[in-house]
Amino acid sequence: MSIWQKESKLNQSLEIENVKSQLHLLKRQLSPHFLFNTLSTLSSLIETNKDEALNFVDRFSDAYRYLLTHDDEVLSSLISELDFVEIYISILKSNYGNALNFTINVDRNLSKLTVPTLSLQMLVENAIKHNSSSLKNPLFIEIFTDNANEFVIVKNNLRFKKTVVSTK
Repeated sequence: MSIWQKESKLNQSLEIENVKSQLHLLKRQLSPHFLFNTLSTLSSLIETNKDEALNFVDRFSDAYRYLLTHDDEVLSSLISELDFVEIYISILKSNYGNALNFTINVDRNLSKLTVPTLSLQMLVENAIKHNSSSLKNPLFIEIFTDNANEFVIVKNNLRFKKTVVSTK
């Protein structure tokens, strides 16, 4: 093996580790942010609708269980990620109601496909973070695959917020 081949292989390996490290950092940022926002929503639900609060706790428990069990995984099955995103959206809808519309149009037979863990959730979260939504002008988010089932697409209508508060 030539020096160039060895250097190329080492460079590729370092790039892969860098991407894994960045993904792990993003997942670590999600956890506290998600936890505190969810607890805030739960607090207000307890005061206004105890039955919905109990249902909310069940969904939150499912979501957090997923986060904990998939924390160290770089890739997850597309189907398990879609299931998680559905739970995540149901939690968000407790805040947004009909100001947030969400559809998934993915063939459930694509169970062999993998995606970076929590990548779909991060894209959905980004759409919500950077776009405004209201009952009059709801935010529409759709997850679907292209005709050849080669790409997973997360699409939303654009309703940019005037200011975005970020924790960086």
